[in-house]
Amino acid sequence: MKKKLLGVVLCVAMMATAIAGCTTGGETPTSEVVFCNNDAMVLGAAQAIAAGRTVGEDIYLVGVDALTEALEKVVTGEMTGTVFNDHIGQASKAVEVTALRLSGETTDVYYRVDYVKATQDNAQEILGFLQ
Repeated sequence: MKKKLLGVVLCVAMMATAIAGCTTGGETPTSEVVFCNNDAMVLGAAQAIAAGRTVGEDIYLVGVDALTEALEKVVTGEMTGTVFNDHIGQASKAVEVTALRLSGETTDVYYRVDYVKATQDNAQEILGFLQ
């Protein structure tokens, strides 16, 4: 009888080992979701998962950073998604607020530029945006 690992494996290090070689009592647990704190870790996890799992069918694979290689894997379905930290939007907002301040206008203390969820629906568009 296989035990299910509680839904999410949080990546901190050695993701390939955690997915490919993690055993409990001689049985391999089944992870349903792998969420990595950055895309470099998720790319290692993708290699381990490719050996016997299918992303989008029996496991979800998500990272953070929207690296080009990760976005390409999202486009092809080898990853479920990643998170794009919109540095271009952040820079644009900084210029906008600087211009307001230079013209003497009062500005807020904080401005938020949201992260963008990258999935198969928009990963190709984000790739184009970054190139």
